[in-house]
Amino acid sequence: MTSIPFIKGDKVDNNTDYRDALSVNYYAVLRNIYGEQGYMLNYYGLSDFAEGQGKSRGSIWVARSSFEGQYRVSGQKLIKVEDDQSITVLGDIPGTSQASLTYSLNNLAIVADGQLYYYNITEGFRQIADDNIGSPIDIVWADFRFVLTDGEFLFQSKELDEEEYEPLDFSGSDFQPDKIWGVGLNDDNELIAFNELTTEYFVNSGAANFSYTRIQLKAVKSGIAGTHAKAEYKDQWYALTRRANTQYQFTIIQSGSSESITSREIEKVLATYTGEELSKTVVEVFTKDSVTWMIAHLPNETIAY
Repeated sequence: MTSIPFIKGDKVDNNTDYRDALSVNYYAVLRNIYGEQGYMLNYYGLSDFAEGQGKSRGSIWVARSSFEGQYRVSGQKLIKVEDDQSITVLGDIPGTSQASLTYSLNNLAIVADGQLYYYNITEGFRQIADDNIGSPIDIVWADFRFVLTDGEFLFQSKELDEEEYEPLDFSGSDFQPDKIWGVGLNDDNELIAFNELTTEYFVNSGAANFSYTRIQLKAVKSGIAGTHAKAEYKDQWYALTRRANTQYQFTIIQSGSSESITSREIEKVLATYTGEELSKTVVEVFTKDSVTWMIAHLPNETIAY
């Protein structure tokens, strides 16, 4: 794979430290032209498609034929964006924080502000009030069950009834006693627990109560900054991470290993924030014009890779 050295200039800060002057609102295009390997082009703009209900707090495309479509938590509403550019409001989701969305064979599931909601066409929109749920912060669909975390435990829905949950009897961090920030699933159908300082992998062993067992020797000593500071593309997780006794970095986590993609300049930008501020980071990944992008939304700026 051919790559373009990052196009940048130099600057001096108030401490007479020579810093990278990163390009703003431009990205490098790989193409041999006039003896150079590439050129700079403006970032993509946005095209108006439909009007939502407020700030976008998360979205998902559901491929299940019975309720296929684009769903979005917009302001304090769950909406469906129709092909004709109209909006259908499906329910109320209080709060302002980023939401987690996933879906099963039967339901679209939304975790927002410590609450769990389901939607399908037959039963409509409803809040799931189960004493075993607690205050969830993230959710994934795996092996015919929803798997959630509340930051301390991993727990799952019953296989035959998605609206009932098993007791919170499984502590999700055996490798190191750190906070669980989020959950995910890889191409090998392994459950991933993204912790504060570590990342752990689990396989469905059919065990009693919680059906997953941690995979020995596959844990990564690198965790994520916050629940939404991760995004998956082609079985790679792009994330804002931190190891014990290190500062925050952007990392690609895959198959029990991690690789930093952070420059010194980006580390200096990250160092201007507290851990609490960085826990609100939202990372997303997409592909356009044969280029894969990681976009990280920090409190005061947006960084692209």
